[in-house]
Amino acid sequence: MTLYSVIARFKPGVDAEREALHAAFGDHLRQPLLHIRLAAQIRHPDTGERQGVLLLMEDDRAAIDHFLELSPYRAAGLYERIEIDELLIEAGGLN
Repeated sequence: MTLYSVIARFKPGVDAEREALHAAFGDHLRQPLLHIRLAAQIRHPDTGERQGVLLLMEDDRAAIDHFLELSPYRAAGLYERIEIDELLIEAGGLN
């Protein structure tokens, strides 16, 4: 399996919509098919405001793309952009 980082940044001014979908997004993350190694909030360094989501996912790229298509946040149009990068660990590791 290949390891990918997914960084999804929210559009400005979508806090209320994001909060309304927070539980549905949590359910989406708990799906049993993909191996999510890490899920984290991206926060603004000064304000602490939630700016996006970081996922480390281990699967094939097509499965990750499909998972993202089904995201409640994406369906609601809350993301400004999504970046997906393949990772090769050079030091440390994920247990």
